[in-house]
Amino acid sequence: MSETLTRYVIEQVKPAQIGPISKHIMALVEKACNYSGGRFDARTVFEACAGLDDKRTWYLWVVFDPEKANEKNFEERVKAITVTALVDYPTGLRMGETILIGGVGPSEEWLHYVDTLKQWAKANGAERMQYIGRRGWQRTMKGLGINWKPVATMFECEMEAPDG
Repeated sequence: MSETLTRYVIEQVKPAQIGPISKHIMALVEKACNYSGGRFDARTVFEACAGLDDKRTWYLWVVFDPEKANEKNFEERVKAITVTALVDYPTGLRMGETILIGGVGPSEEWLHYVDTLKQWAKANGAERMQYIGRRGWQRTMKGLGINWKPVATMFECEMEAPDG
């Protein structure tokens, strides 16, 4: 593993720390939300991760360079954020879900931390992980040896737009 890959760590942010850390990661959360098609915004993400949303419990993870990281420069040390959840289906199947990912720099520097998310999901009773994302993620993950297979394609339409 290269020095770049070993320099960063991933940590789950505890609900009580969402408020204090939010200013340091706001740009990355907003960047990820911009790709959600209006499904998420920073406020609702932070509320769900802080335990303030009665309908959902989400978990915030931060990939950062811990060397010399402090309150003043933490934003500069953050490479990526991801938001996860545990999803229970009616059949009893439990899945870990990656809801959002936002990062800076080459994704090769931080995307391999998906293994930590898989370990977390497994420790919480999940049988698999799922992620709905842009098609480009498949190519990026495959290039890193992360073998997630596409199992569906999601379609959507505007209600005001006529079909055809």
